Amino acid sequence: MNNITIDNTNIYEKIIIKNINNYSIKIVNNDMIICKNELELELITYNELMKKNLRNSKIIYVKIDNQLIPNITKYKKLIKYIYTKLDRQTIINNTLINISIEEINDRGYQFESDINLSIQGTDAKTSLKEIINQITKNNQIIEIKIKLKSLEEIIYKS
Repeated sequence: MNNITIDNTNIYEKIIIKNINNYSIKIVNNDMIICKNELELELITYNELMKKNLRNSKIIYVKIDNQLIPNITKYKKLIKYIYTKLDRQTIINNTLINISIEEINDRGYQFESDINLSIQGTDAKTSLKEIINQITKNNQIIEIKIKLKSLEEIIYKS
């Protein structure tokens, strides 16, 4: 809210909004509602995405085939979600990460009973490569908005 200043030191209240183009104003039931616009971020390419430092980044939103997938802020959770939508052989044939049909819970593997696969943990960049790979190989489209540790926000769409 550091772009908004409210001055009510005198009879007349005054609201100053810097960079007004970043806000939309509407009147509802005689009330003025001021909302910050979602910044129009340019989409970045896959190569630009892979150059970013994704360590400690967070997923803000993800859409698969224009459908918003709620409550996913971590890459591992997104991998599991995608895997639940695919058959096991498709996952195995297309994967870029270490997975096993055996139940393994050591050497960085964690068995996921809901998908009946053991998945070895990966860093954010490798996880994102796997996510995009599985989506692309299955002729789907992904749009993902990510907040980097630097607080920069980026959007990638396949």
